[in-house]
Amino acid sequence: MWRRVSIRSKRWNRRMYSTQTQRCLIEDEGDWSYSSEWWGNNNDSDGQTVLRSTSDYGNGIISVVAHPCSKPDAVHWTSMEKWLQQRYAKIHPEDEQNGHFTVLGYQWRVLRFNDFTRQSTVKIMAACRTSDPSSVCIMQQPHILAVPYLKSMLSVGLASLASCNFDLRRAVHGEKPMNILCIGHGGGSLPLFLASSIRGATVDVVEIDPLVISASIQAMGFPAFAKVKPSGERAIAHPEMVDELLWKDTHERLFVYESDAAEFILKTTKVYDLVLIDAYDGADIFPHKLWDQNGSFLETLRSRLQPDHGTVVVNLHADSDIMDSDGNDVISDEQLLPMGKYVPRVCQAYKEALVGNGSDRDLGLAFVASVPWLCNSSLVVSRGFEVDGMMPKSNLVLNTLVNKSQEVEDSLNLSFSCLQYIKNGFVLMDKEEVDLNDGVFNDAADSSNKVSDGLHSDFRNGKFEETESAHSHMAKFEDDEIIPKVGMVFDTMKEAYDYYNEYARTKGLSVRRRRTNKKRGDPSRVILQTLCCSCEGQYTNVNTPKRRREDKRFGCLAEFQIKLNQNEKYVLTKFVATHTHDLDPPSIKRWTKSSKDENVFSSDGNAIHPLYEARYCQLAEIAQQIVAMGVKSEALFLFVREKLLELKAKLDDFANSEEGHCQS
Repeated sequence: MWRRVSIRSKRWNRRMYSTQTQRCLIEDEGDWSYSSEWWGNNNDSDGQTVLRSTSDYGNGIISVVAHPCSKPDAVHWTSMEKWLQQRYAKIHPEDEQNGHFTVLGYQWRVLRFNDFTRQSTVKIMAACRTSDPSSVCIMQQPHILAVPYLKSMLSVGLASLASCNFDLRRAVHGEKPMNILCIGHGGGSLPLFLASSIRGATVDVVEIDPLVISASIQAMGFPAFAKVKPSGERAIAHPEMVDELLWKDTHERLFVYESDAAEFILKTTKVYDLVLIDAYDGADIFPHKLWDQNGSFLETLRSRLQPDHGTVVVNLHADSDIMDSDGNDVISDEQLLPMGKYVPRVCQAYKEALVGNGSDRDLGLAFVASVPWLCNSSLVVSRGFEVDGMMPKSNLVLNTLVNKSQEVEDSLNLSFSCLQYIKNGFVLMDKEEVDLNDGVFNDAADSSNKVSDGLHSDFRNGKFEETESAHSHMAKFEDDEIIPKVGMVFDTMKEAYDYYNEYARTKGLSVRRRRTNKKRGDPSRVILQTLCCSCEGQYTNVNTPKRRREDKRFGCLAEFQIKLNQNEKYVLTKFVATHTHDLDPPSIKRWTKSSKDENVFSSDGNAIHPLYEARYCQLAEIAQQIVAMGVKSEALFLFVREKLLELKAKLDDFANSEEGHCQS
C-alpha cells in the first residue's frame, strides 16, 4: 500500500499537481517505476475522484481517479507555457494579449471499472490563459504509455509490421499512409500515441460504451474532435480552439466510433495495416464473439486485414492467478505465464482464422509474448512474415523481431526499449504448441522456444526446501537430453557451472560468464552468477574495426542464472533456452569450448587422452626434424606443409570414425 494523498478540496488547485516524490531522472515518464504514484488501493480513498457514473453496457461503475505525479518538475513547465504561447500566436495572431498561458501542473488519471479494475492510466497537463484563470483545459500527454501491456502491444505490433517489409519510417514522416484500428478505447492513450507519433497514420477507434468515450474526453484529456456520430460524421463539425491549440493536426487523424466491434467490422470497407484489440469489459471478460471461430467477427476481420503485411495484436489476461500462500503475486520479469484454459483457445482461434494452419491459407505466423510485471500476454498474428522466402523457425522469427525493434525505436524516437517486450516469454505458435486439453502452452514441443524464469515465493523468503539435488531435478526427454529446471539446487557454484556446461556440450554451444556478483567485503564469496551463450551480445560500435570475436555475436538470449540462498546453496532462478542462431551439429560441437575437457582429457580428468597425446608426440617429432634439417625457408615450408596435410588427413579420419561411432 502506498501513502495516501491528502486532498482538501475537489476544485482545481496547484497542490494536486505538486511534486510528491523525488526520483532519479528517468527518460520515460511512463516507466513502471512510477506506478506507485497511481496504482493506489482498490478504492478511491487514496486519490481524488473527478468523474463517477454507472455504465449501461456491462462495465459497472466507471470512475476516473486523479493522483499527483512527480514528473516533469516545475522548472520544466515554462517550456510548455512557451510552446502553448507559440501555438496560440500561430492560430490567433490578432489576439496576442490573450496568448499567455500558465501551466497548473500534471496529474495521473486512472480509469476504473467497478472501483477495482484499472482499465487505463494516462498523464494529463492542466493549463489556463493567464488573463482568464477559469479557462482551464487539460491535455493528455501523448508520448506516455504508463501500463506495460500497451508498450508490449506497440512493440510487438510495429516490429512485426517492419518484419513484413512495411516501410514504417516513411509512415512516421507522413510520406506513406497507414490505417490502424483500435478495438477498445479506454483512456485513449494507445491510439493517441500512434496518431501523434506516426504522421501518416489514420487511427479508427471502436468503443461500445459511450460513457467510456465521454470519460476519456472530459476527465482524461483526449481530443473531443475525434468523436464520431453513428452516421459517420464528426460529433463536432469544426474543431474547438482548444483542440487546435493542443493537437495541431493529430485530432484530425483520430476517429472514435461508438459501436459494437463485430458490427463495425461488418459495415466498414476499410483495409487495415494494424489492428489492436483490447476489449475487456468491467468484469475482466474478453467477449466470446470476438474469438468465436464460428462467428462472423474473425472471418470478417480476415477480409479487412491487409493481405501482404496486415498484423493483429490482442491483449490477453491470464485466467489463472499465480499467488503465494499470503495472497501476493509472485510473477517476476520474463516468466512464462500459465495462461489458463481459455487464452490458448483464443490464440488458436485467431491464428486459424487469419493465417490458417497450412499452405491452404495466407502466408503468415502467430506468436505470443508475455508482458513484464503483469499477468498479460500479447498475441500477434501477422501476414506475410517470412525469412529468406520460407516460413522460419522460432529462433529466426525472434532474431528478426529483435533486429527490427531497433528500427521501431529509432523511427518513433521511443523513450523505452522494445526488446524486453518482444523477447519476454516468446512462444511461436505452431499447431502442436497449444494444448487445448490442458489449457497451457505445451513446453515439450520445442524447449528452445520457451523462457522459464522467476523465483518460487518460498525461495524469495529464504525458505526453499532443499529436498532434491541438482541431479534429481534433471528432467530428460526421450533422447536423454539434459533440461535445466528453475528451482534446481547446487552445493557449489562450480557444480552449477559444470551442469550448465554439460547441457551446453550436448546442445552444441559454448558458455561464458556474463555477470558475477560477489558479497561486499568478501570477494571470494559469489552470491549471483549469470552464464550465457558465447554468442550473446551484438557489435554496436560502427566507428571502430570489428574484432574477430565480435563476428560471432548474434544477440543470443540463452541464459542460466544461479543465486545463493540463505541456506548457502545455489539455486537456479532463471533459465532461458531460446537461441537466435543455429547450434553446432554433432560433427562440430565436440570441438566447442564446452567440450574441451571431454575431448582432451581422459575420464579421470588427470591424464591427456591417448589419441591427443599421440598427436602431440607427432608434432614434437616434426619439430625435432625441422631443427636437425637446417634447410632454407622454401624447403622448410614444403616440409611443414606436407606434415600438416598428413596430420589433417589423420584428424579427419579420426573425426569421421568418432561420428560414425556416435551415430551407430
